[in-house]
Amino acid sequence: MSAIACAAVLKALSHPTRIAIVSLLSEGDLCVCEILEKLGTTQPALSKHLSVLRAERLVAHSRQGNRIVYRLASPQVSVIVRASCQVAKELLDWELASWERDA
Repeated sequence: MSAIACAAVLKALSHPTRIAIVSLLSEGDLCVCEILEKLGTTQPALSKHLSVLRAERLVAHSRQGNRIVYRLASPQVSVIVRASCQVAKELLDWELASWERDA
């Protein structure tokens, strides 16, 4: 994978709402109405975020009757998000420990 393609994936995941969407979908497929309910965002905002994730082929969707159901395109997408969140937690823990040492 090229650095450009990798950066595009990371850029698509670089918003808190999109991270939340991936986290929800890592637990199973959800229709748009369920994602809306769980995130408490607006339909237009959710559509925009799902569009970004679809453009990078991180999520896939299918129509089931009158519902559109989303799923992760690959389980590796949730691995990226979990790993990123773990790094962020470790950095925050390190920063907190540093502040406590300096106090």
